[in-house]
Amino acid sequence: MHFLRTILSKSRWTVLSSCIFLILQTITFLIIPRYVSTVDLGSFAISSALVFMGLTIIEYAFPTSLIHSDQVSKEDYTAVLVLNFKTSIITAVIALVVVTGIGLYQQQYVMIYLLVGLLPLLFLSSVLSIHIAGLKRDLGFAKISMIEIVGHLTFFFSIITLLYFDCGVWSLVVAYIIKHLTMLFWLIINDWLYTDFKLHASSELKTKHLDYGKYIIGDKGISSIISYADTFVVGHVFGLHTLGIYDIIKKVVLRPVIVIYNALESVVFPLLTKEKHRPYHYNIIFRDFMCITRLVFIPVLFILFLGHNWVIHLFPPAYHEYTSTLAALCVLGMSIIIANPIDIILYSLGQTRTFFLWQCMTAVPLLIIMLVSCHVSLNIMIVSIGVYYVIIYMLSYFLVNQSGMSLRIRDYYIPVVFSLILVLLWTIMEKSDLTELYKKVTLGLLTLVISILEALRYLRYRD
Repeated sequence: MHFLRTILSKSRWTVLSSCIFLILQTITFLIIPRYVSTVDLGSFAISSALVFMGLTIIEYAFPTSLIHSDQVSKEDYTAVLVLNFKTSIITAVIALVVVTGIGLYQQQYVMIYLLVGLLPLLFLSSVLSIHIAGLKRDLGFAKISMIEIVGHLTFFFSIITLLYFDCGVWSLVVAYIIKHLTMLFWLIINDWLYTDFKLHASSELKTKHLDYGKYIIGDKGISSIISYADTFVVGHVFGLHTLGIYDIIKKVVLRPVIVIYNALESVVFPLLTKEKHRPYHYNIIFRDFMCITRLVFIPVLFILFLGHNWVIHLFPPAYHEYTSTLAALCVLGMSIIIANPIDIILYSLGQTRTFFLWQCMTAVPLLIIMLVSCHVSLNIMIVSIGVYYVIIYMLSYFLVNQSGMSLRIRDYYIPVVFSLILVLLWTIMEKSDLTELYKKVTLGLLTLVISILEALRYLRYRD
């Protein structure tokens, strides 16, 4: 079974969409700091964090049930739409309470206004996500990519236009709304709809999808809190100015790589789900996925880490003193890439409750590490989070094997081993008497050579 070819074939559209997103977002967030103050960007980071947390839950909780189900009907999509809207209302209320409290405490009332402007995204995403789930279920990744590309282009040209007319931080809010409206419009005009826009469904169907999705809500809720906890911690401990800089660097350096990885993951998840009753095929898909992870994503982040002194000069002068923060975020990115497969493995096996309990057990120590390390320095906090992710991934192998699927230990741990080899090479090179430029260029080229040779070896002997 040529699953690697299938993964690459099905993901070419999603990767194309993600690459376009990467380029446009990088340009956008290199331009924005020149027109919007760091304090306003910090306020937007706080307001948008809760909305984006809600979007994560809406997009991955109940729609995942549609992908995982063996058979679905039009009524199933309607039931998920109803559940999505209820989730949106609850999320909107929570976000209003939290951001209003923070805004009043810090006397930054613009946070509240920005949040109100962003809240429609929750309801637009409620509709979009169920139709996207239908396309994923039918492996219609080309159609999904077309929708996303239209959205990315709309967002880019909208924000450039709004910045030209000096709309400041509101350029971001309006551009996000226009992007989601355009994506919904594209779905409608192409008739890629899986249900009508009605909010009535049978209790039986709602219960069915609620039973599957409730643990994903818990998991995504916890993982979203963890993902955005740094936003609130940095804003509270270091102030909105530092938060604005930190958030922009993270969006330019870390987020694009994660988005492309998630695009690949969205292709792998349905494939794993379809092969969940055939362990041999399941293991091949997982092995191929791990190969792409260690030979593409980890080397890219490592090379960014090596060149952090040069990359920082793409930002305005106010950002240049945060060079080491950029390097720390690259390390965190490698750790996130390593630890990410845990959820799709357990989700594909229907073990949503198991993963929810795992998240509960690992979230509290992570939050404690974050709260303690932030008082040492921002960079120590970032690296500490990364180290913790690697540790929990190494422990998670025993959890996965107890969930009904025996994965090869070599395939599971090879991204960690590969990353440690890169770190060892960097440590050896740092102790040499070579010039800084020669060290980084040599190590970067060595990383590329190792990755290419390993990829060729894998393609030759994989069967």
